Amino acid sequence: MQVSWQTLEAVAGTKSIDTWILFPLTVGVTRLLSKHEVPDEPRCKRLDFLFGDRSWLGALYRHPAMVSAPLRQRGLFDDPTDHTDKVQRVDLSAIEEYYKARLRTIFAGVADTAVHLRNSKNSPLYLLFFVAGNQKGAPIAVKIAESIMKRG
Repeated sequence: MQVSWQTLEAVAGTKSIDTWILFPLTVGVTRLLSKHEVPDEPRCKRLDFLFGDRSWLGALYRHPAMVSAPLRQRGLFDDPTDHTDKVQRVDLSAIEEYYKARLRTIFAGVADTAVHLRNSKNSPLYLLFFVAGNQKGAPIAVKIAESIMKRG
């Protein structure tokens, strides 16, 4: 979670760099995304750094009033049975699809599949994405990368 979205935009802006992006799925992102509560403001800012803006909030959480829900931290004397600010985080595949869609907004080509790097218990830790910067070369670069990823 050390590479900002702004850095990825700069890389994409060169229109000449193809790269692999290691995305910290469960070792970073889901630790900041609470399952049933909107993250507090410091966590939101960290996720904004990674995703580029606050659009991740509506994409990664489901709640009828989510669009206008204020970001707040539960107080010491708040009623724990009050579920007015409860939300449900989407599953890991939806997080993957959201990030892939974000990458497609800035890179000329993004591989359709990401490599899932797992631990010994088969839980996904990271996702490895391939992105291509050059519009003309992107189709062949993505095709080669996808061929390599399928072998792995």
